[in-house]
Amino acid sequence: MKLPWLPVLMMTLSACGAHAAERVRPKSGPKPRVESHAEHDARVNRAVQVRGIEGTLSSFDVRTAMEGRGRDFAACHEPRARALPVLSGRIEFAIQVAVDGQVNRVEVRASDLGDRELERCLSEVIRSTRFRTPNGGVANVTWLMALEPATAGRSPEAWAAGRVSRIIDKNIDDLKDICDLRTSSSNFTATAYVSARGRVVAVGVASPEGSSDAHLDCVAEGLRDWPMPKPRGKYAKVSFVLSP
Repeated sequence: MKLPWLPVLMMTLSACGAHAAERVRPKSGPKPRVESHAEHDARVNRAVQVRGIEGTLSSFDVRTAMEGRGRDFAACHEPRARALPVLSGRIEFAIQVAVDGQVNRVEVRASDLGDRELERCLSEVIRSTRFRTPNGGVANVTWLMALEPATAGRSPEAWAAGRVSRIIDKNIDDLKDICDLRTSSSNFTATAYVSARGRVVAVGVASPEGSSDAHLDCVAEGLRDWPMPKPRGKYAKVSFVLSP
């Protein structure tokens, strides 16, 4: 089964453009190496010390680099879409590209995909992507992707955030303690899929202000344990904000 893969919009500081990438099959072979957090932090520091001027990348160069990873993106998406056929949504990445074209940092700034495993996998592909050398220094890029359900016409029951407000109020303090969120100034937006039994079967988390992978992983893991109302159909989808 070939699944839809639709990165629909890309924007950089210097230009913006819209496109639809061709559909691709997942690439076989070993998973691209992703550097450790220690290696990543060291490289960020070196890059900042070398040049602190903000540079630019053309929309064409960014699009070319990202479309070149299409098979790796599809390899992230397809297993998760098979496990959860109603999986769909949009995800926005903030990407910092170093003076040598390597990725200094990638953060999920907005997402209603509702699947942390997929969000993490896509982030790792971007983190290992090599861009052209930016013009003028370190460049900051925004990249937006949109994914459709694996089967056309299959959509979850849509819930408003108010449907789970009491559950949030009841459990948020424990989540703040477990994930050490009380000292954080970041808000988190979460999107969850709820099964017919009232169980959270997948959940994704983003932070508009930026947050560590450890915080996002912890919040997502904590939310999976929250009991939810039972939807009328097979799945429901709900997005809500968690404030520190």
